[in-house]
Amino acid sequence: MIIKNGILIEVENKDIPESGIIVIPDNVKAIAQYAFYNATKMEEVIFSEHVCAVGEGAFWKCENLRRVQFSDEVLAIGGAAFDCCTKIEKIILPSKLKVIQNEAFYNCMSLKEVTFPENVIKIGAYAFCGCGSLEFVKASKKLNEIGAYAFAKCGNLNNVDFSNTSLKKIPESSFYLCDSLRKISLPEYTLHQQVAAKRPC
Repeated sequence: MIIKNGILIEVENKDIPESGIIVIPDNVKAIAQYAFYNATKMEEVIFSEHVCAVGEGAFWKCENLRRVQFSDEVLAIGGAAFDCCTKIEKIILPSKLKVIQNEAFYNCMSLKEVTFPENVIKIGAYAFCGCGSLEFVKASKKLNEIGAYAFAKCGNLNNVDFSNTSLKKIPESSFYLCDSLRKISLPEYTLHQQVAAKRPC
């Protein structure tokens, strides 16, 4: 494990104990880009309370990662941070989180449940694309931006509740190929976007 100036730079499979559980040290404030790339022995990661940022591709292709315990101090999750973490089933996002960048949870095929904290203002393009097990999504009032294809190819998604958000528009592709989607609840001033958002499904 390599740490420089409070940034966790790299973790290799040889650094992971037999339990498959990694505890981020207390002196780490940020996880660098691709720090855990392809760490296939890891099954669980526990953040220290000081971690406030997760870099691009930080956990990309950690194919056996099942559980993530975030620090509440995390403000942003970088692009493709958990891309292809195919065994994660549930994510409780940190309470202070504001931004979920593009492709952050792309192709997390086992992900069934996501809890969005009230401070999230942006869900990036393709953020949850390909999360085929996801069934229900609910976001709170500060959400004001959702990217293209954010929930595309979520084949089991059937209910989306954005009714208390600050969204003024939703890209037409947001729910592309969501074949099971039956209900989208939006703020009153966004209702005219509902048909467009569902059209590709």
